[in-house]
This record gives sequence, structure tokens and C-alpha cells, in this order.
Amino acid sequence: MKSRIKKHKLLIGLASILLIGSVVLLAIQHIYAPPDSTESESSPILDSDSEHVIDCEAVEQAISTVQITDELPELLIRQERSSYTTVEEAMMADGSIGVLSIPSIDLLEPVFESEDTMEAMKKGIAHFPETSAWDGNVGFSSHNRTSTGQGACFKDLHQVQVGDTVVYRTGLGEREYRVESVVEIGEKDWSYFSYTEDNRITMITCVKDKPNNRLCVQAVEIGGD
Repeated sequence: MKSRIKKHKLLIGLASILLIGSVVLLAIQHIYAPPDSTESESSPILDSDSEHVIDCEAVEQAISTVQITDELPELLIRQERSSYTTVEEAMMADGSIGVLSIPSIDLLEPVFESEDTMEAMKKGIAHFPETSAWDGNVGFSSHNRTSTGQGACFKDLHQVQVGDTVVYRTGLGEREYRVESVVEIGEKDWSYFSYTEDNRITMITCVKDKPNNRLCVQAVEIGGD
């Protein structure tokens, strides 16, 4: 009887050791597992002041959140607005929607639209499809920093000041605007893209070291009704 009890205890002990060993092995594999291949492809760079390391992939993922989604309020539904211009109406001969210029920061870039805002930003400044292309409130976005430096049309947008001039030209003509506000907003704050009776331009980009914030610059047409 005693030998049978000892044998039973021995089997239980071996089973416990095997169970503990499996748990430890899984923990070690998790700790020392090689990084995911998609993460290893991202190459951090130093910013212009060489003070902060910038993860280029993280920056692009952050700016991608400025794409307008179903979270936008109903007041942006374009079909209900009289002062709304379609992209087709404003289209330029080269296939762009227009050209945006801010002389104070030497910005002169074409504007494009795509279902994927990130794709549009590879060509130039991206236009938000849910906003007007000419009359009313026109919404734009662009990178402020990229791994190659290409496509960062709004890299100097933070230097724009109230009173600066913005020029927007499309197939329908050219308008001059005056910057009225330069503010930081939350990444989910779409109120600045709301419908307006006047003609204005709303531009957003990421904010350095603040992934949950966006820099928002608004300019209103000079001499507009």
C-alpha cells in the first residue's frame, strides 16, 4: 500500500514539474521572441534640432488619424449644404484640385484628393472629401515630418501667424484668405471643419511630441461676404 502511495505521489510531482516547465518555457519565448518584421522596418530619425528621436512609422500612423471618418458630426453632410463645391467642378487640368500658397512660409503645393488621405498626401496637400473644394469651408491636411522629408508640405505650418495671407487657386478661380486662428486641438475635434456661410480654409497637421493633438490653422476669405 505504501509503495503504491509513493508511486502516486511521484507521478503527481512529475506532472507538476512538467506543467511548471511549460509555463517557464512559454514566458522565455515571449520575452526573447524576435521583433515583428513590420516594426523592424521602421527607422527612427533625429529631428532638425537633434533633440528627439522620431519614429517615422509612428508619425505616419498618427497623421493618418486625421482622415475624416464616421465620427464626424452630421453638420458636415455635404448634400444638405448650399455652399458646397464638388471636386469635379474645381478640378485643374493637371488632375489636381488646386494649388495652395502661404507666402510667409514659402509654401506652394498642389492639392489632391483620394479615398485614402495618406495616399493623397504622398502627392501633395490632401483635401478632405467631406469638405467643399471651393465655396464654404475647405479642409486640408499634410505631414509635418516624414522619414525622407518628402511630402511634409506642412512642416512649417507652426510658423504661420494670425494675419498671414493664404492663396488658393482652383479651376474656378483664385481667392485670398487671411489667417484668423492658429490653435491646437484634439485629434478627434472635427468642429473646425463645420459648415460655414463664409469661404474659409482649414488646415491641420500633427504636433511635435503631442500625438493626441493637431495644429489647426484657419484662414477666411479677404473681402468675402
